[in-house]
Amino acid sequence: MIDISVRVEGKAELQDKLRVFKKSLKNFSDAFDRIGLKLLEYGREDAPFYSGGLQASHRVKSTNMQATVSAGSAKKKAHAGGIYAHIIHFGGGATGSYGPHYISPNPWLYQSLERVEPFAIRQIEAEVDLKIEQAGL
Repeated sequence: MIDISVRVEGKAELQDKLRVFKKSLKNFSDAFDRIGLKLLEYGREDAPFYSGGLQASHRVKSTNMQATVSAGSAKKKAHAGGIYAHIIHFGGGATGSYGPHYISPNPWLYQSLERVEPFAIRQIEAEVDLKIEQAGL
């Protein structure tokens, strides 16, 4: 009978480091805060300018794993920055002082998202590298 055994040194230490790393992967809030602010900046730059209300209506929200920028509000009844933000972005029929009319789409937030993508990738990669370093791997 042949009996083969393998002994691994440092297994517990490696498992501990991997646990720390795995736990840290649930929180990328610092990276998404930076991504959200950059997306907010681009959204305001890319938004069509009428009175400045649309640019001013942009807001950002970031969590551990995402950043969201939105514009407009149902509460503010004005062309720029109000209920028309959705129609300006996606296009569609509108009514107002000019009577019924069609607004061509201007998807500035999609353009901003495309612009921020390289920055976002760099931020996430840097955050992963930092987490690897902090876990001692």
